[in-house]
Amino acid sequence: MTTRLLFLTKDPEIGRIAERAGVDWIFVDLEYRGKSDRQSGRDTVISAHSIEDVVAMRAAITTAQLLVRVNPLGEWSREEIDGAIDAGADIVMLPFFTTPGEVEAFVTMVGGRAKACLLVETMGAVDAIEEILAVPGIDFIHIGLNDIHIERQTRFMFELLGDGTLDMLAAKIRPTGIPFGIGGMARIGEKIPPRRRSLPSIIGLAPRA
Repeated sequence: MTTRLLFLTKDPEIGRIAERAGVDWIFVDLEYRGKSDRQSGRDTVISAHSIEDVVAMRAAITTAQLLVRVNPLGEWSREEIDGAIDAGADIVMLPFFTTPGEVEAFVTMVGGRAKACLLVETMGAVDAIEEILAVPGIDFIHIGLNDIHIERQTRFMFELLGDGTLDMLAAKIRPTGIPFGIGGMARIGEKIPPRRRSLPSIIGLAPRA
């Protein structure tokens, strides 16, 4: 099993520090549509990154891969995906989808110009995981604990690690050979790691056949 470390930041200097510390992917987050509403009243981080931040990060890092999360699929998606790739994204992430059709449209828009990463964070996506995995062109899968936790109205974000949900997803994803992971790393009781230690904010687990 290979472990990839991801770090969420729009600051080029922090990106360089994380890269030197061994972080594999630097994560710039362009998602904003609907996120404030569905996470309203919760102690979550909602990024305020821009396409200019993608350009700046591309110029700052040399060995780490640049991951860019766009908005959920919509009429804006082709422009956003094209913009992220033109700005230098190595990997484009699709959040908050529910159907195989959305995944197919996303992969088609990426068109092999970058790696296509899915963020599985709805119960619709969980329930349709077998059909989603049948879509050609998926390079990575990340399982988003927070939004699944919100939709399920569970008391604890990590419950799906103990109730069999994650085991079920892993059992279905692993035979495809698609690297997949979950994430979240900071001090206990805090959302953001201390900058001076340059700790990754997300852990990506990538099993290999």
